Order: sequence, then structure tokens, then C-alpha cells
Amino acid sequence: MGEAVQVQAVSPVVRTELAWWSALAGQQDSALFLSAWLALQSEQIPHCIQAALVLGAPDLGPFETVARHPEGSQPSASLYEVLNESLQSSEVAVRRDADRLILAYPIMLSGHLRGVAAFEALPQAPEMLIQRIRWGMGVLESSLLQSEAHAESQTVERLMTVVDSVARSLRQGRFEDVALSLVTDLAVRLDCDRVSFGLRHRERSVVHALSHSSKFVQSMNLMRAVAQAMDEAIDQNATLCLSRDRGRSVRLQAHEALAREFGNGDVLTVPFTPDDQGSGALVFECPQGRTFDAEQVELCQGVTLLAGRALYQHQQRERPFWKRAWDVLRREAGWLVGTRHIARKLVLLAIVAVVLFGALATGPYRVDASATVQGVIQRSLTVPFDGYVAASLHRAGDVVHKGEALATLDTRETELELLRASNLQVQYQGQAEEAVAQGQSAAAAIARAQARQAVAQMRFYQDQLARAVIRAPFDGILVSGDLSQRLGEAVKRGQEIFKISPMDQYQLWLDVRDSEVDSVRIGQTGHVALAAMPDRRVAFTVLRIVPLAQAQEGKSVFRVEAGLSDPEVVPQLRPGMEGVGKIDVGTRRYLWIWTHPFVDWLRLKWWAWFG
Repeated sequence: MGEAVQVQAVSPVVRTELAWWSALAGQQDSALFLSAWLALQSEQIPHCIQAALVLGAPDLGPFETVARHPEGSQPSASLYEVLNESLQSSEVAVRRDADRLILAYPIMLSGHLRGVAAFEALPQAPEMLIQRIRWGMGVLESSLLQSEAHAESQTVERLMTVVDSVARSLRQGRFEDVALSLVTDLAVRLDCDRVSFGLRHRERSVVHALSHSSKFVQSMNLMRAVAQAMDEAIDQNATLCLSRDRGRSVRLQAHEALAREFGNGDVLTVPFTPDDQGSGALVFECPQGRTFDAEQVELCQGVTLLAGRALYQHQQRERPFWKRAWDVLRREAGWLVGTRHIARKLVLLAIVAVVLFGALATGPYRVDASATVQGVIQRSLTVPFDGYVAASLHRAGDVVHKGEALATLDTRETELELLRASNLQVQYQGQAEEAVAQGQSAAAAIARAQARQAVAQMRFYQDQLARAVIRAPFDGILVSGDLSQRLGEAVKRGQEIFKISPMDQYQLWLDVRDSEVDSVRIGQTGHVALAAMPDRRVAFTVLRIVPLAQAQEGKSVFRVEAGLSDPEVVPQLRPGMEGVGKIDVGTRRYLWIWTHPFVDWLRLKWWAWFG
């Protein structure tokens, strides 16, 4: 008889370990792998009562419990205290008493704390436990490193998708073409039924691009449903995913209607706000049987953030100039509402107050003109005959009295001519007497006539000698003339050498611009401030307007004669003083006074250009 083979049944514990090892080798589910690793590691620790595995972001956290042993158990408070101690110190933490041994081992990857594994067991030597945990940590650290590498590769892939999509959105071309290219590319890359791009206009979203559709009508049911989904996400300022947000306290009616009416498996809407005024959204629609996971949602958010802003700016650049100007005006006027921009509001309030004051209040309107003081009488002193300057006794600026000599001319030739004429007169007179004695009446008459001619010449030369000294005709001040540098120089008869004006009678000459001379009338009054007396205002009255324009410093002016009305200031005046005069025309509104020069110039230019 053959020997009977005894088959022993595998215990449940062994079966459980086999399941754990199978999960540890597969590594398809992260949560299952971590639970299997913690269970197997707990089996390597004699008399292990309970264990917990905590993981989080490197160094920063937050750290959360990702696995427990036994599964579904609640670790004790003492275990979590030792675990927190290890998290804070990044070192092995041990607590031992008569009944329990609790050990927490930090998980370090590339020098950064990723978490802590804590175990509670019956009292025993902790050194052996630490060694066993260190051996088991190699498997966990290897798995975490692989997960990080996989996550980084996925992140790089997502970033490349984002960059590629943004590059398409920045491509040169019309806005509609660029937007259509972007949404179509996203639909292909993300395996979506449709991707739609829209912008908010007058509190409603408008779809501008629909994947795989170069032409569409806004009144289509699909366009209205997509626009309502965009409005729903923009109004709540949140990314809405139909499959992931059903349990959240957000409105999803428009997304549910879009999915129900057009047979979508999932709908994701990502809003964006490129500036303070604009907003828009991208809508991603999945086919039946598919949903968006967390990584796809993050990818869609990145694409929308970058590409959406680029498309919005592209669309703004293509708008007509008047629309862009209107938006700028509305944006700048927006700061009038609310509690911010107090300084701007105060400036605007001051401007409005000034404009209202100018439009309602009236004030004196005065015409400005450059002014020159001149004497009422100005007499020119000229050379009485051709000759040479012998002496100069006064020059411009000197105060002289009536009859005072100002200059003298050389009289030597005149005196010689006078002496010759005197000798001729004596000679002709003697010839006349001799002819009478001889009875020659005709010869006597001729001689007497020649004697009279000589006398006339004598009187002419005597008159020239008397006029050789040029004297002041009245008391006054020499306004011009200086012969001190011209001694011995020849002068011609009638040549002006001095100009004299009295010191007690002055008048004012105003140069009024041709654009304002129509406001000036005879009899109007005003005041002048002279450069020599800037602190004093001298009153005057308009006496005459010269009806002939003169060119002065590149502009046309009219000369206006005015009489001074303040006799007390006369002694302080001098001919040639200059200043600024203002003629009082009447009262006008301040706004007209401030703006009429520009308005008049604009009217003239308008007539010249378009008249």
C-alpha cells in the first residue's frame, strides 16, 4: 500500500500574508501598497499590538495617517504622542514603560522628512526593532521615490501641454482663428467631446470658439447651455467639475443640464479673470463613461490661466479704437464708486467745484497790454545848417532849462564869410558914392544894389552864428541825443540830434493784441504797473485808438493812447518807462475769461481749415 500523503491546510494568517505580499509586489494602488507594507512590517515586530503610518509633503506637511494596523483600528493617544515627537525632531522616538513599548521611526528621502512609521508592542529591546524597521524602510522609500519620479514626469508632461497650448494661443492671426485652433487642440489632447472658450460681455457670457466648429450660431441650444455653464462658474468664482462637486455646496444646475441634454459623461468649467473688468471661462466636456480626475482638473486650470489671458488680450487688441477708448473711460470712472481712491475723488471734487464756480460766478475782465510812458510833447532839435560839431554840453537823460545851451557848431567858416560880406558892403558903398560924385547915376545904382546884396549876406551869416548854439526850447529832459562821441563830425541841415520832453506832462502808450482790440473803447479806465514801480498801480484813461496795426515781435498790435489820472505819481515818471497795463473792459463769467483765448484761436483755425 502506498504511503498516504498528509496535506496540511494553510492557516488564515498565511493567506493574509500572501495577500499582503501580492499587494506589495503589484504597487498599482498606493493606499493598498501602504497598508500592505505596514501590515508586513508589523508582522516582523514581535508582539506588535498596533501601528500607524503618517505621510505628507516634504518637511512642511500637512502629515496625515495613510495606513493603520490592524486595518480599521484607532491607534492610541500614546502612539500619536510619540509619532508627533518624531515628526518634530526628525529622529527615532522611543517610549517604554512596564506594559508597552512605542517606537516611531522617521521616513527620510533625500534629507527631507516625508513621514513617520510608529509601532506599539509588548516590552522588549528597542534596538532589534529599530534594525528590523530600518530593513523594511528600504521597500517603502523605494516606492515613494518611484511615486515622486512618476509624479514629476506627469507634471512635466502637463507643463508641456500647457506651454504648447499657450504657444498656440499666442500665434499671430485673427482672434477667432487662434481661439478655434486652441480649443480644438485641447479637445484632441484631452480626449474631450467639446472644448469651448467664452468671455463675459454685459453680465452674460458669449461663446467665441467651439472645438471642431469654425461657424456656429449663438442662438443654438448648445451655445446657450455652454454660456450658462460659464456664467455659473464665473458667478461663483470657482472651478466646477460635475462629477467631483456634486457633494459640495455649489450650484451645478447649468452643468447638469448641459450634461443631460447633450449626453456628456462629465463637464468641467474653469473661469479666469485676466483684469479687473474682463472675465471668461473654458468648458471641457467628456464623453459618456469618462470623468475628470484631479490631475486633469489641475492641467485644465493651468491651461486656462495662461491661454485664457493670452486670448483675452488678443481679442482686446482687435477691438475697434472707439470701443477700447470707451472701456478705458469706464475703467477710469469706476474709481468714483466705493470707499477707495480718496485722493482721486477729492481732486475730481475740486475740479467740479472750480468748473461750477467759473460757469456761475462773474468777475472783472481786463485786457492786458505792454505799456510805455512818453511825454505829451516831444520836440526834436535839428541841425540849422551844414557844419561840424564843435562842443557837446548835454546828452540824453539830462534835465535842462529853457535857453540852456545843449551843443554848439563850428562857426569859423561862417565868421570868415561874414567878414568877406562886410568888406564887400563897404567896397560897394564907396563905389556908389564915387559914381554919384561923378554924375554917373547908372553906375551908382548898380553899386548900391551890390551893397544891399552884401548886407543881406551879412545878415544871413549873422543869423547862422546866432543859431550855431543849440538851446533848449523849454524846461524838460533830453529823451535822446548824445554828441559827446561825435565832436568834429560833419552834420547835415535838418538832421535830428536831440529830442526833449517836458517833465510835468506824460501820456501812456499801450500795445494791445489785435485779437483783443475789439474790446477796447475810448473812455475805458485801467491801471498800469511799471517796472520801476512794481508795487504801485497807476490809473489811466483811454483817449485814442490808433486804427492801424503794427508788427511787433512777430505779432500784430494796435497802439492805444491813454492819459494818466494820478497827478501825484507824475514827478516820479520818466519818459521810456515800461510796464504792463490792464484795461478794465467789464464783467464776464470766469469760465469765459479763462477759456476765450483758446476758443477764439480754435474758431479761427476751424475757419482756416474747414471754412
